[in-house]
Amino acid sequence: METSAPKTGLSASKAEWDKLVADAKREGRVAIFAGPIGDGRSALTNAFQQKYGISLDIVLGRGEELLAKMESERRAGIYGVDAIIHGMTTYFNSGLLKSSTVPIAPLLVLPENQDLSKWRGGKYAAALAPDKSTTAALIRAGAPLAYADLKEPRPTSSGPGNIVVMDRAPHPNATKLFINWLLSKEGIAVYSKAHGYASTRLDVHTEGVDPIFMPKPGETILGEEYQLSKGEMRKLAAEIFRDLIK
Repeated sequence: METSAPKTGLSASKAEWDKLVADAKREGRVAIFAGPIGDGRSALTNAFQQKYGISLDIVLGRGEELLAKMESERRAGIYGVDAIIHGMTTYFNSGLLKSSTVPIAPLLVLPENQDLSKWRGGKYAAALAPDKSTTAALIRAGAPLAYADLKEPRPTSSGPGNIVVMDRAPHPNATKLFINWLLSKEGIAVYSKAHGYASTRLDVHTEGVDPIFMPKPGETILGEEYQLSKGEMRKLAAEIFRDLIK
């Protein structure tokens, strides 16, 4: 879910960037399926619409249900989804996402998005912001909840903060523009503030981020190796606790 030496697209000249924006505007929209991204939906939609005049049609739902819908549509020859914002488990459990997505790095043409020094650990990470939408809503409503802080460095999960671009995207230029904007300092700042989590970009402000979710020294993001090992860990846990879960 991350890469330390991606083959990025060539930096766009002003003329090339202007052409991408014009082509994206002609397409007019980006169709996105997404998991529980909380206030991120309205924040991204409003900011992108205001900047480029392009709609983000974000359909929210459970990962397995959205993927089932997309698989059914693709079998019927309907390719209506440009990108998916989802959790890591959704990705690793989906043969469709593994076989029908395109690399994001070659789509990145903004120079600031090609500078790995701006990303924690010198890597592009799929983690834009972990999910806390449910608990955040309860806390805002007055529920007596608080987040526990672990003193030792701990791994963090990206929650539904991962994004993939589908092959045969119906709005390729608008999608490319959205990906470049989303992973820019401006775009990630919008998403991070709405979701309340610190970004993996080092140059994005942390205003409004709950201190409990600020990365600590030595903290890592759970990536592909962890996801691939989850099945074995669950088998081991089932064996250890088999007498308790009968």
